Amino acid sequence: MHLPTPPVLLIIFARPDLTERVFAAIRAARPARLFIAQDGPRDNHPGDAEKCRRTRAIATAVDWPCEVQTCFQERNLGVGRGCAAAIRWFFDQVEEGIILEDDVLPDPTFFPYCAELLDRYRHDTRIMHVAGYNPLLSAVGEDSYYFSPLMHCWGWATWRRVARQYDFGIADWPALKAGGLMRALFRTRLQQRHFAAIFDLYHRGAINNWDQQWLYLILSRGGLCINPCVNLVRNLGFGPEASFAQNPWSYHGRRETRPMAFPLRHPPFALADPRITDRILRKAYKVWGPRLLAVRLAMPFWPLIQRVGRWRR
Repeated sequence: MHLPTPPVLLIIFARPDLTERVFAAIRAARPARLFIAQDGPRDNHPGDAEKCRRTRAIATAVDWPCEVQTCFQERNLGVGRGCAAAIRWFFDQVEEGIILEDDVLPDPTFFPYCAELLDRYRHDTRIMHVAGYNPLLSAVGEDSYYFSPLMHCWGWATWRRVARQYDFGIADWPALKAGGLMRALFRTRLQQRHFAAIFDLYHRGAINNWDQQWLYLILSRGGLCINPCVNLVRNLGFGPEASFAQNPWSYHGRRETRPMAFPLRHPPFALADPRITDRILRKAYKVWGPRLLAVRLAMPFWPLIQRVGRWRR
């Protein structure tokens, strides 16, 4: 017997076709509380207002017993501040819940998987994030999930106790960087330099996104993430209309889902395997020489890149 579906936050924008598919998955799970957040239309995209209206109509067509709350922005905050504001608004009202963006399609078993793990680790402050995405193709053990310090935010769940620590500007990064945080977290100089370069950009406000600050929160607090041993979500949003994931042939965009088997098989200890962490760094985070070189070469041009990104977004 599964636990009730936790509260769900659906973050939408101006993609009605994708939203319709994700909303159908939420409808099948029948959460008792649904929160819908939407960023405002972009000034330089005349078609946004109508697409936003159509998307809202789809996401609010609730036909099951459900408390619905909405937060629709009048002006465009951008993908970073818009999502961060939505997550903050959600956890101002709930103690724990599931977050889905409009292009993340979950397997039906994603919802009971999240419900059970939110309940199981509710008071374990080491556990900060429950992911639906598994970036690894090969098996990682016989348990239903594994622990990692690295997070994946395509379909995920967490608690208010974690969300209230989130800082969009990662204000304490300079002090923790000087104190040797990267050396304490990562085994190789390449890994240390890779993440230091990224966190430098986010601390300076050069990138309007929200997810690397969430990763920073988990890493800087010594937290752990839960990843399923089967992939429970599919990202539908890879393509030219995406804000960041614009490669339609990406390995991540082509991952299919598989159902989770129940009852869940729980690991005996909440520990991250360094070998699995290294596999995720190579496969999902692409931490290797050319990637780091590209980040470093791009750093002087991030203000221009960001302006282009805001125009597209």
